[in-house]
Amino acid sequence: MTTVEILKEMAFTATETQRRALEEAISAISDYKKMQEISLDLAFENDELINKSRWIPVSERLPRIADVYRVTRYYPNNVMNPIYLVDACCFDGFNTWYDDNRINHERACVDNVIAWQENPEPYKPEKPETCKGCLEPCIMYEPDMRACKKKVTERGEQNDNNNTQS
Repeated sequence: MTTVEILKEMAFTATETQRRALEEAISAISDYKKMQEISLDLAFENDELINKSRWIPVSERLPRIADVYRVTRYYPNNVMNPIYLVDACCFDGFNTWYDDNRINHERACVDNVIAWQENPEPYKPEKPETCKGCLEPCIMYEPDMRACKKKVTERGEQNDNNNTQS
């Protein structure tokens, strides 16, 4: 028998004052159980966040998906003063890291990656503002202009065309 069941059974033979006290105790136990559930949920979410943001040594495991990851690179400058840098590197999905040179699009194999992090979820706006120009939700909405960039550009082109026609 649970504590709540025992308290409910006691309430049948209790006086009015005792019954109110028992009902308050039952309510407090119920609230406590709800708080425990919420606390457990938060603990699991916290563990997930910690695991997503923690550095994973490449000796422990490599990413499962080919993608660009935040990595720690090790440069043994000298024994007393090694350099650790945070960088972004491409992983091929097998066992090779690449330095993605964005200037001339050449890829160089990288062998000094010592740890990496899982990629966070990308930012997604909750709900786009309703554009006054499109009259529909628009991700290019500019609050200062009260229209989206597309409509502002179109209006500018229309005004330019009107000015050239006159």
